[in-house]
Amino acid sequence: MKPHFDRGAVTPTPNNSISLAAIEPNQVVKIEKLLFASLERLCADLGLREGDLVRCRASSTRRLYLSTVDARTVAIDRDQARFVQVVPRTQPNASAEQRHLILP
Repeated sequence: MKPHFDRGAVTPTPNNSISLAAIEPNQVVKIEKLLFASLERLCADLGLREGDLVRCRASSTRRLYLSTVDARTVAIDRDQARFVQVVPRTQPNASAEQRHLILP
């Protein structure tokens, strides 16, 4: 089943989750599942939990830089981000206004 796109927002559908490592800059996602206990502890230390919305501010070959709803920037290694399942909330090319409606 393919996701339904409407004005930059994605309506979650079954199996619509992707790896956090696969998101693109400016994309807003909801953290759906942390796959390992050690990853849960790491993310808790970073202030990330299942259900949180984050926006990819920037990325490099080694890290993702995420904005949180409380305006913090969190860096996570791509190797660890591969094991975080997320659900897209916006398309990568969504306008700033569309992203702001979801995450400041």
